[in-house]
Formats: sequence, structure tokens, C-alpha cells
Amino acid sequence: MSDYGVVPTGFASKTLDVLLAEIEQKNVDRFGSDIIQDEQSPLGQFNGLFADTLADVWETFLNLYQSFDVDGAEGPHLDIIGKFQRLQRLTGELDVAFRTRITNDGKTDIKLSKRINDISAIDGVSFAWIIENSSHEANSYGMPPHSVAHAVIGGDDEDVAKVIYENAIGGIGLFGDYPVSIEADGFCRTVLFIRPIEVPIRVELDVRHIADACQCAPPSVGTITQFVIDAFAGECGYKNGDTVTEDRIVAETAQIGNMKIVDCRIAKVANSQPAASIATTIYERPVIISPNVIVRYV
Repeated sequence: MSDYGVVPTGFASKTLDVLLAEIEQKNVDRFGSDIIQDEQSPLGQFNGLFADTLADVWETFLNLYQSFDVDGAEGPHLDIIGKFQRLQRLTGELDVAFRTRITNDGKTDIKLSKRINDISAIDGVSFAWIIENSSHEANSYGMPPHSVAHAVIGGDDEDVAKVIYENAIGGIGLFGDYPVSIEADGFCRTVLFIRPIEVPIRVELDVRHIADACQCAPPSVGTITQFVIDAFAGECGYKNGDTVTEDRIVAETAQIGNMKIVDCRIAKVANSQPAASIATTIYERPVIISPNVIVRYV
């Protein structure tokens, strides 16, 4: 195997010194050891020019390799690599998260990600999540042993059910309270999944400006509000069955900097009863949206 080009550790480019030495050696092999090709000679200058050109070619090779190497690829190139794995980027999914899914070595995790990806790709789907119970006992959600629960918001019932059925694994039961009948393999099938109810959460934050060394202005109320909303939306947002805690909201919000969280209060919008934590069932998904986030400077 060559020491250059595509190697087990990646891609090894030839350096300018190596290229120049190879050119000079080929000249010696062809014309003999008496040939004059030092730096001041015409042939030596031509050798240097040719070596520079070849170095540029090797740099192009390296850039091309890196653009299709999952660890270095970005944007559209990463999308192409994902297609090789039959994976598509989720709406709003950043390169880092998509790269992790592509390079995930755990076979089960890859399959789980693929199923979520397939459901998320259905027209109209705004949320998709899967909870598995691979144990021999019922879990805390009430799922029986060896079962899987698909939670989906949006999308046509039949379209969702067909994708779930196509990705189903023999011997693993489908868990849910939302049955949909479809025709598959020439037979009528009933597919169970969950249509989680969104549970709006009210968040109240009392914050205090902490001046930094540059005396930067404190973040605005609008900036803090949007940060809280964004922190708990998308791929990092709450899933069905999650528990909302004051501690997590404080930890996320504190990342803004230039301020201190003096107090945090959370409650279900439906009952407005403050609590340090708010649990939801597998049939519910907590959501934090703009009208329900209140920020005050104290």
C-alpha cells in the first residue's frame, strides 16, 4: 500500500520536499547522476516550478477527500454522505448533530435514529420521538416488555402508520393509544402509536444584570425570552414523558451570560400551580412558547 493518498488513517499528502526529491530522482534515473539540477540551474528551477504545481494538485486532492469525509464535511457535502447511509438531515438539524447520527457506531441507535428520521420526513410532521422498552418488565411509562412507542405530532394518520409499520421489528410490539388501520402486504393491519397532547408550561424568571469587564449592556428581555424558547425547542427540546425542572431552565438560561438568575418559577398554564418540577406522561409533551415566558429584571 502506498504511503500517500487514501490511507487507513485518512489522507496523506505528498509534501513539496518529497515531490521535488521524486522529480530529481527521476531525472537522475533517465539522464544519469552527472545531470546538473541545483537550485541555480535552469533544470533545477523547472523542477521547483513543477513541484509547486504538483503540490497544488495534492492540496486539491486533500480538499476533495475532506469534503466527503464525515469528520470534515459540512453543509451539502455532509448531506450527500448522509444519503449514502440512507439518512436525511432533519429540519433545522445542525452539522454537529447530523454528523453524530451518521458516525454513530451503535447499531441500535442508528436504527432508532433512522426510524425517527423517516417519520420526521413525512409531510406535516412537526415532532417525532421513539421510546423503547427492551427489558423483561414494564417500564415507568407503563410500556410492556419488548415494546416500542412512537410519538408523532402532525402528518397524515395513514402516512405515519405506514412508515411505522415498514420499520417495525418482528417480536417487538407497538405501544400506543392511537390505532390506525392500513393495508400492508395484502392484509389489513392495525398500527398503534401516540399522538401526544402538548402541555404548555409557564416560565417566570427574575434576573439581575452582572456587569462584565467590558461593561457590555445586559441582554434584553426579548433576547432572554427567545433564548429560553429556543433552548427547549427543536432536537434538544422536551420529548413526550419528559419532566420539566426549574434547575434545567436556570442552567440553560445562565448560558447567556452578563446576568444572574435570581428566581425561577414554573407551572402548567392550565392550573398555574408553581412547582420545582413538572412531570408529564408518555401521552403528553411539555412545550414552552412565547406568551408563557415572562422575564423581569430585579
